Amino acid sequence: MLWHEIWVGVLSNITSLVVVGGPASAWYLAVRRRRLAFFGLRDTRRVTLYASRLYVPSGTSLGTDGRRRTFEGIATPDYESTLIASIEGFFAGLARVWRRTGLRWGDIDVQALVSPASKEGIDRAATLITIGSPGYNVVSGMVEEDLGPLVRFANDNRDLVAADGTPVGDAACCFVQRVTSQTTGQVVFYVAGPAAEGTTAAVNYLRREWRQLAKRHRGGRSFCLVLRLTGAEQYAVIRRLAEGSDGG
Repeated sequence: MLWHEIWVGVLSNITSLVVVGGPASAWYLAVRRRRLAFFGLRDTRRVTLYASRLYVPSGTSLGTDGRRRTFEGIATPDYESTLIASIEGFFAGLARVWRRTGLRWGDIDVQALVSPASKEGIDRAATLITIGSPGYNVVSGMVEEDLGPLVRFANDNRDLVAADGTPVGDAACCFVQRVTSQTTGQVVFYVAGPAAEGTTAAVNYLRREWRQLAKRHRGGRSFCLVLRLTGAEQYAVIRRLAEGSDGG
């Protein structure tokens, strides 16, 4: 009789977990999938980061001692290397959350590259995150030329303007925007500012506020936030624009 009562209790607990835990787990996974879809990861688990491409002619680089050296080749700004590491860590964190649920879907392949020399070298299958202006990043130039961003650079990459040419920011500003290709559906995040501080603020804003952005901008539509730096690592949103909206 005792064993019968124990088994009845066990079965009752299992039933409760299925009835209560099943819908809760389904809700949790649905929310997670919807939020990660914000990054265009619904059908792919690949993210490609593109940093600026600087060409350093021989004899123009300075060593740690301040003397000119003979290095010649492609380089990336030091601060962008730091930003890339922070983005890689961010996606690694998202993947760990998913792996704790036992789902392989959580494995996210993140690749960091220097901007290619031409648009033909751009990854056309992964979600893209492009850092910096078109002055040093071909991928950023591709976004501005081919994907119709809501905000772009102007005045030799010193100012920011809306798609209609209206000024929206200067050297103290930056933007975070998501653009979705109308032909392929590829998702591209474009984070940049006229100055290094702005580009850094844009990347950090995306990492820290992505959950709120995911709630506000669903369905893959393009959007853009313009930020103004107000102090060391401090910034305020001064303009919000979204596809199909006048912004404000």
